[in-house]
Order: sequence, then structure tokens, then C-alpha cells
Amino acid sequence: MPSQKIARITKPRPSNNRSSLQQSRRRLKKTLVKKLWEYNIKCGSDVYLVIADHMGGDVVRFFTTKFMVDQQLFTKAGTDISP
Repeated sequence: MPSQKIARITKPRPSNNRSSLQQSRRRLKKTLVKKLWEYNIKCGSDVYLVIADHMGGDVVRFFTTKFMVDQQLFTKAGTDISP
């Protein structure tokens, strides 16, 4: 009598779920960062720094670096963007 193969049902690994969740969060952060930055340029507000502070280190580093670079560019051009 031939042996029957039993198909094993595998559950998704928790690491797969976590990585897709992390990817979603990264995409959301990127979108939010972009929108906040556009809002800041349009309205001249520093509110984005407070929001970014609650989003984690990478975002804060991005904002701080981008803000410093933009501020240096504006200052060199003779336009001061500080309130």
C-alpha cells in the first residue's frame, strides 16, 4: 500500500508579519514626513518638529538635517527664515 503524503499547513511566521508591518510604518512615515515638510515650506511653521519628535529618531534626524540645510541655503541667499 503506497504511503500517503500529508500536506502540512504552515502558519505565516511572526517575523513576516512584523516585517510587513514595519514596511507599512516606513511608508506611512515617509508620506507623513513629505507632507509635513511641504506644509512647513508652504506655511513657514515649526510645528513639524514637535510632531516629528513623537515619531522616532530617524524622522527627527531627517527633519533636523533638512531644516539645517534649508536654513543655511536661505541664509546664504540673504533670506532669513527664522521666526
